[in-house]
Amino acid sequence: MSEREDEDRREKKKDKEKEKGQRYKAFHSDASDESDEELEEIRPKGKKVKREKSRTLALPRIKAKKHQKKKEKEKEKEKDKKKKKSETPSSPPPKKPIFGIPLEKAVKQSILPDGVELPRLFREGIMYVEENGLNVEGIYRVSGVKSKVDALKELYDQGKQVDLKEYEPEVVASIVKQYLRELPESVLTMMLAPRFNELIGIQDKKEQLEKTKQLLAELPSPNRTLLAWTMVHMGHVIDKASENKMSLQNISIVLNPTMSISHGVLFIFLSNLAELFPNTQLTSYNGPLTFRLEEDEADLPSSPDAIATALAKQEAILANLHKELNASKDDNSEGQDELLWEVQRKVTQLKRKLRVARRSSESKLAEEQRKSAKSEAEEHDELIKLLEASEAELLIEQEELTATGAELRKQLQAERSEIERLTEEISLVLADKDADPVFSDNERGSESSGSDTEVDEVELDNIYKDLVKQNEELERKNTKLCHDLHDQREACAELKVQIRIFEQRGENEARAEQDKPQDDRVTLTYLCHQILVMDTE
Repeated sequence: MSEREDEDRREKKKDKEKEKGQRYKAFHSDASDESDEELEEIRPKGKKVKREKSRTLALPRIKAKKHQKKKEKEKEKEKDKKKKKSETPSSPPPKKPIFGIPLEKAVKQSILPDGVELPRLFREGIMYVEENGLNVEGIYRVSGVKSKVDALKELYDQGKQVDLKEYEPEVVASIVKQYLRELPESVLTMMLAPRFNELIGIQDKKEQLEKTKQLLAELPSPNRTLLAWTMVHMGHVIDKASENKMSLQNISIVLNPTMSISHGVLFIFLSNLAELFPNTQLTSYNGPLTFRLEEDEADLPSSPDAIATALAKQEAILANLHKELNASKDDNSEGQDELLWEVQRKVTQLKRKLRVARRSSESKLAEEQRKSAKSEAEEHDELIKLLEASEAELLIEQEELTATGAELRKQLQAERSEIERLTEEISLVLADKDADPVFSDNERGSESSGSDTEVDEVELDNIYKDLVKQNEELERKNTKLCHDLHDQREACAELKVQIRIFEQRGENEARAEQDKPQDDRVTLTYLCHQILVMDTE
């Protein structure tokens, strides 16, 4: 029993020593010599020699423990640092950075489907300031919040969709300035910038403008477009100088370090906007529906042409997204996938609505064609009726004219017979005159007594002239009377024609009224027959 108790005690001591060692490991203390001296003072003096011997023997062990504890602490610190790094979200590397790359490359990476040679962020920023920031005091001079500017820059470098309505105009203006500032080369290019600076020394304004136009034409197309948009936009800012306090001098102070363009060249650009940039119009790209993710199908275009245009734009965006996804090598494409699905959804909606719109337009077109055909048929029927009426009128008029002609021929024949009778009478009178001796004697006596009958001849001449005049007057009256008679006959003929037409219409209406009850009876009998058939079934 005593041996077992001794073993139990030894095991308990070992356990206690282990616990003490673990406590020392858990709670590391950098004890100095002063603390050791304090402990020595507390302990009794009789055991001083033994304590010094134990200290000299335990020094290497203590140093080894301290060194081990330091290593463990360093390892724990490294682990904590790694944990903190893993916990803090690291910003993903830019997929296709827009900032700090050549302008032509940025345009290729982020040009919008309408073909304006500008990076997306620059165009969207300019249009946002145009719509919301022209009246802001100190626009482009007052910087936006740096954290927001950095976040916006990161979104554009990641190629994600951005809603600029969430940002202040100063932030958007700052991102536009930062983009211009970080261009690797001046917008005027290294080759043409010195030639632009030479324009400042030209005194003749016309010559200065002409050479400026020539140099602008030599710029690459993306550079020329970006410069034109920038200057026209800054002209709009200057127009609102009474509200935003940004005069031409202030804009020049902002753009000089941002675009690396001298003040003199900027003054030439900003003072002659209409002459140097006449065809530049700042337009926003309203085509992509991906910026309106919360809107539903009711907000889509309604006409087939507008739907087809929107569909073409969306398909262009979809093709660009597929190209970007195929070209991207990293796995960080969640935003692009969401955008791809959204564009695909919009394309599906547009195609469905286009089919419906085309069907409705085709039905409307067919209805219009049917109505037009019906109206044409009605017009054709009316024309036929009119032609039939005019034909009947002409036939009746022809009959009347034929009757009038026959009557006139009869009168002409009577006149001819009267003329023949009168000529016969005249010939008989002349024959009797030649055969009568009394008339011949009187004629001879008249020759002898010519002087007596001169007065009678003058009177006879006067009487003859009067008779001739009266005859001419009667002939004129007769001619006029004949014309009047002819006109009256024509009027009578027309009246007869109209009377005949009215008579025919009355006859046709009477026939139609007689036929109508028969048709009603036929339809009534047909309906009765159908009812009987249905009853039998």
